[in-house]
Amino acid sequence: EISELLTNICLNKGIKHRIMNSGAGHDAMHMAMLVPTGMLFIPCRGGISHNPAEYSSPEEIATGIEVLAEAVYRLAK
Repeated sequence: EISELLTNICLNKGIKHRIMNSGAGHDAMHMAMLVPTGMLFIPCRGGISHNPAEYSSPEEIATGIEVLAEAVYRLAK
């Protein structure tokens, strides 16, 4: 449900996206047993994350915030 919402927001806004399954043991894995849950990732240069070399541009961060804000707005209605 949440992944579909995030996908629809990206499609409506013309934001390039992809659906990914995370194999990591994020907190969302546990929360999903209680409530609808999804994760929103933003691109990191070179695909490097969870590392001091991780970098996302301010534009990518702003786009992620835009999608997240729209999702929160829609879910709060």
